[in-house]
Amino acid sequence: GLVSPFRFFKTTFFYKRFSAHTKIFAFTLAEVLITLTIIGVVAAITIPSVMSNNRNRILYTQLKTTYSDLNTASRQFFIENGMSVSEYTSTYGLSSAFEQFKKIFLMTPYSSDVKWNSTNDEGENIFSSEFNWQDITGTYKNSSTCDNTGFFLDTKGRIVSFDDAPAKNTNGPKLCIDVNGENKPNRYGVDYFIFMFTLDGNVIPWGQEHESNPGECGEVTNVTTCTIPRDKCQYSPTYSEQFACANYALLDEHPAKAGKTYFKDFTNGR
Repeated sequence: GLVSPFRFFKTTFFYKRFSAHTKIFAFTLAEVLITLTIIGVVAAITIPSVMSNNRNRILYTQLKTTYSDLNTASRQFFIENGMSVSEYTSTYGLSSAFEQFKKIFLMTPYSSDVKWNSTNDEGENIFSSEFNWQDITGTYKNSSTCDNTGFFLDTKGRIVSFDDAPAKNTNGPKLCIDVNGENKPNRYGVDYFIFMFTLDGNVIPWGQEHESNPGECGEVTNVTTCTIPRDKCQYSPTYSEQFACANYALLDEHPAKAGKTYFKDFTNGR
């Protein structure tokens, strides 16, 4: 009788060759396990790098946004009060200037009059234990260097405080801000930066050259009318050596090594 097309196909050379071909290229369990192991190793190597780069991009964006917001608020302060934050502070005092600025800087859902250098009954610094700020290397815990006012959190969760009031006709006060608030890493020069109000109504990274602070500081102090040398932004466990890092961070420029970046290289000790 007639052979069905299906039976004919099964008995042809082509079907047999096709079946053999599929068997040759099938994966064994051992091959699958080896492949998965390789994928796991590659993922273990690349994922931390991808996560670190993503964190760096976020921090850089937050810093630039913060810098823009600070300058917007400082200029608004000038318009509403007829003088810069620097002039207002030297005329009416630090506390009054701080309260006025809080009203302008993106409102303040939470604030406290307790100063950064306040201690508890055991003598521990309240906020260094709560927020756990560290130097750029993550080695030592520190409190805020802006310790002459209380603090406030703005609507973006950023933590803001002021330092010493400036003398008449000088820049200041210093302003310290954690650009992502209580979120980690909470390190000087990584998400915690220092800025300074200027007589002309702006905000600049602390230590940046300005017409009202043309000279260099011999030592890092609370003096605001000077420019801090480049070596005052270093990767070290001495947190005062990150006081002048905001300018390099905004440029994403390594303070000492040409061609390298701030967030990817410098903050990782490279």
